[in-house]
Amino acid sequence: MLEVRRGSGVVLPVRRVEMPADAPAHVRAETVDLEDGFPPALYERMQTQRAALLEAVQRAVVRHLERCAQFERHAFPCRERLTGDYYLGPGESYELAADGRPGVVVKARCLGWSDPWNPADRGQSVDYLGIDVYVEFDAATETFSGEPFSLQAL
Repeated sequence: MLEVRRGSGVVLPVRRVEMPADAPAHVRAETVDLEDGFPPALYERMQTQRAALLEAVQRAVVRHLERCAQFERHAFPCRERLTGDYYLGPGESYELAADGRPGVVVKARCLGWSDPWNPADRGQSVDYLGIDVYVEFDAATETFSGEPFSLQAL
């Protein structure tokens, strides 16, 4: 399992979870978009290796949290607010890059504690941070590599 450092040397395991039952309605609409010219057969080929695609997303999410999450209490994003869980939604967009390489844009929604400094609210998690990840598929080697490209408050 991949993890992110918190303050005082504590580590936070980061894992993908199923979409929470109370996720916002606009997130629940799972869609798959094949952009103009994206071959359906290539989409199917990529899906046969979905586990590897999801591993590339996981590595990109952890890398982005390590790079961007702050230790300061009032900073955004704040490491202390992160629960370590994220889910995927609201869809995936498959596209061909200008050079013809296939890839997919995946949206990771990281959960955070509503108030991590108040023990009474510690059990309540909410959508906190969105990370968009572009996952490129190397058709020759059948491998995926993910790169985060945006971060937003949810």
